[in-house]
Amino acid sequence: GHLKSLNVTYNYSSGSEHTKTVGGAIELIGVCRNCTNSPEIGLRNKQTEGILQLEKPLENDILDLKYVAALSSFAPGVFFESLDNVPYNFEPLKFSFNYWSPVNEILESPEQTYFGDGGSIENINLISFIQRRVEKVILFYIGTTPLQPSNKWNVSETLCQDKDYVSDFLSAFFGVINENRDENQKTYYSYDRDQIFDTSDYTEVINGLQQAQSDGNGIIYTTNLTTIENDWWGIPSGITTQITFVYLGRVLNWENSLSDEMKSLLIPSENSDDLSVDVSSGPFSKFPHYDTVGGAMNYERANILSDLTGWTILKNEELFRSVLS
Repeated sequence: GHLKSLNVTYNYSSGSEHTKTVGGAIELIGVCRNCTNSPEIGLRNKQTEGILQLEKPLENDILDLKYVAALSSFAPGVFFESLDNVPYNFEPLKFSFNYWSPVNEILESPEQTYFGDGGSIENINLISFIQRRVEKVILFYIGTTPLQPSNKWNVSETLCQDKDYVSDFLSAFFGVINENRDENQKTYYSYDRDQIFDTSDYTEVINGLQQAQSDGNGIIYTTNLTTIENDWWGIPSGITTQITFVYLGRVLNWENSLSDEMKSLLIPSENSDDLSVDVSSGPFSKFPHYDTVGGAMNYERANILSDLTGWTILKNEELFRSVLS
């Protein structure tokens, strides 16, 4: 129920600046859309569970699933929180809710809080699972950055030479941040506090993913990782978790099983031996690393991506049964 926040100052090329309190909600519980009152009494000191008495909210005040789902991927929130004053005609686009923390015994009145996509500080939701001491985690990396194969990138020699070698969603957990990323990445995303594993473990994970990429049945690697201390996220050292990394990319044996017609559409016409090269043109341009904004998806593009990922899961059935057992 805590809000984790800090003050951020935005500086503009015009010379103006403003400061806002930004952050995120940990163990989000006390939220409603328009409620004006919180419970009179919250959880007692060191109490981790209990029943709080709430007034019955009005129908239009309930934070139902449709709002939660929309809120979880509300990317414009990154933009709105950087503005000093949001234009009036943009107000209906913001997700504003009244929030209160149940961990305080004497609860204050709800505070109006703007929420948005949490990907600005962690795009793959691993840290909250580590906080909960989940023993086995499967991570699906479905971003737009292809994994560079081992013949192009020797991670033992260079941890992170270029932004396109691997997704920073993954590397940040090992403290590997590419300082040469473009200015938009630096402005909108901050993964600098996300390291929860020792950097020395990074090489093993990348090598494992690259080997799976070469084998051609899906870019998947399972290993046990032990945390290092991270005060920002409240994670102590010594937590060991089995993590299965599933990284979106081209899958050779799936491509070999396609008909000639589909091969002409889904396998790059140039440099197809380089597994980091995507389709460059046609109805499946950028496959399998489509952009997910701007209406880039349609039924056909979604269905073929579903077929690729579904084939990969079934091809690795024994692994997933073992992980989930």
